[in-house]
Amino acid sequence: MKQKSDKKLLEIIPDHADLVHALKHRFDDLPLHELCYDQSHHATAEIMSNLQQIVDSNSAALEKVDAFGMVPFHILSLSAKPNESLFHELLESCPSELINTKDKWGRTALDYLCLN
Repeated sequence: MKQKSDKKLLEIIPDHADLVHALKHRFDDLPLHELCYDQSHHATAEIMSNLQQIVDSNSAALEKVDAFGMVPFHILSLSAKPNESLFHELLESCPSELINTKDKWGRTALDYLCLN
């Protein structure tokens, strides 16, 4: 019996064209997700400044989910080198229950940190 965490991408978004679109446009209108995804390519000071700008202009950005049900914590947790300062700042800035948000595979950001 397949567990929720064993789902493949096409089980989440079964139509191939829809899946390709979701992947290509995954972070459209999700600047905080994109920041977490690209964080390893920028200096920490720049990341923190950008984080503050995003949160100041739209505090709901912390709670938004992408096509795969992931909040920014998920994206950062999946990084090969998650920025500890960014993680700490996200923890300080958002409602505590977001750390327990499950994506479409049934995993939390902490699950991904443990797997990473």
